[in-house]
Amino acid sequence: MRRTNTSIAALLTCLLSAAGLAAVVLDQSPTAAQPRAAQSGPRALMRARYAQLSKALNGAPADAGAAVPEPQRRQVRRILSSLIDYDEIARRSLATHWEQRTPAERTEFTQLLRALVEQAYERNLRTTMRWEVQWAEESVQGDATIVGSVARSREERRRPPIRIDYHFHRIGTSWKVFDIVTDQVSLVDNYRGQFGRIITRNGYADLIRRMRARQADPESPL
Repeated sequence: MRRTNTSIAALLTCLLSAAGLAAVVLDQSPTAAQPRAAQSGPRALMRARYAQLSKALNGAPADAGAAVPEPQRRQVRRILSSLIDYDEIARRSLATHWEQRTPAERTEFTQLLRALVEQAYERNLRTTMRWEVQWAEESVQGDATIVGSVARSREERRRPPIRIDYHFHRIGTSWKVFDIVTDQVSLVDNYRGQFGRIITRNGYADLIRRMRARQADPESPL
């Protein structure tokens, strides 16, 4: 699951890079000359959530091994929930297996997937604040509106930058992320491949068992 974890970590990198926040906001804040759509689309949403997360984490312990206070963890989860379409990621990740599941099974699977993403998020809170982010303009590809970004390590300047593209779609009047592509590697594609292999070899019940085990113990193999 290395590439999948990399994609999740990349999401956290861009959302939590406090060092790049001021430069991004000051350099790219909307002006009266910009179209209204540019001020309310996915790119603007990413910047807004980015600022909220930085504020939510203000004052959190700097030690990577220290626990983040529960009130801040709840804030972070709420912000993440407002950005990510867990239902769509779950549906696309199970692919054809989704149609075979009952409504109750779909709900359980989506809740487990969400818990695992949040778990990975919380484990990477400190690390992801050590990256700087530059945002690209929005682009349209098929049914997705893509917000591109490039993340660079503040501490290891020779480390290659990471390209992260956030794929958004509209749900009513809201924009939500339904895939994250890190250096051309799709989070959804990785989930789909891994989940499909487990189901084919051992059945759907074994996938759920593994996801529950990972939720209980982050070191448990999936």
